[in-house]
Amino acid sequence: MDNLNQEREHLSVIDRYCENCNEETILKMANILKILGEPSRMKIVLALSYGELCVDHIVKCVNLSQSSVSHQLRILKDNQIIKFRKEKQNVIYYLYDDHIMEIINLVREHVEE
Repeated sequence: MDNLNQEREHLSVIDRYCENCNEETILKMANILKILGEPSRMKIVLALSYGELCVDHIVKCVNLSQSSVSHQLRILKDNQIIKFRKEKQNVIYYLYDDHIMEIINLVREHVEE
């Protein structure tokens, strides 16, 4: 590739970046990755990837204290990574949507390569 073609290609990359990557979106993306990057939260998300669970069962699954799990659940909920619903006296947690699992699966594939 000659210098002129390479310059055009690079300018095209810059244009596409500028069109698709605004500061607000970048900050939101970085925040989601930061939240998922904490090992306790990753354990909880992975546990919920197999199905919905109440707090007691999440505690058993991820081997963390109930207070730690509750704290992490609040962070995950506040950042739209998980949702919850109440069933009688239990609170049932589940993943917010399939996008979270797509992210997790991509990271897992990358790690297991």
